[in-house]
Amino acid sequence: MVLSIDNGSETAMIVLDAKYRCSRESIHDALGDMHVYRDSLKVSGWGAKLRGAFILTPAHAPDTAVYFTEQYRIGGFDLAPGQDEQAEMLSLHLKMLVGITEP
Repeated sequence: MVLSIDNGSETAMIVLDAKYRCSRESIHDALGDMHVYRDSLKVSGWGAKLRGAFILTPAHAPDTAVYFTEQYRIGGFDLAPGQDEQAEMLSLHLKMLVGITEP
């Protein structure tokens, strides 16, 4: 899914990609896809800017935890029942990336 926000002078885009496999290899493959999206998505003539690309998983392998923080523009968030903290982090991070709140 691509979240696209147009403020009149530019379009900010964020890719959100649901994944259901949580192993280290699956997470690394999915993050590789996010880099492809970052490098290839453009909106011709609109000055679009991809602000971030994130995988959304129900959980993640412990050795991939470094990617599941709000410090990256390409990374992941766990979204599953009972993961309220991750959902809130994602919401705040998205708002910051599109300029609704300050970093």
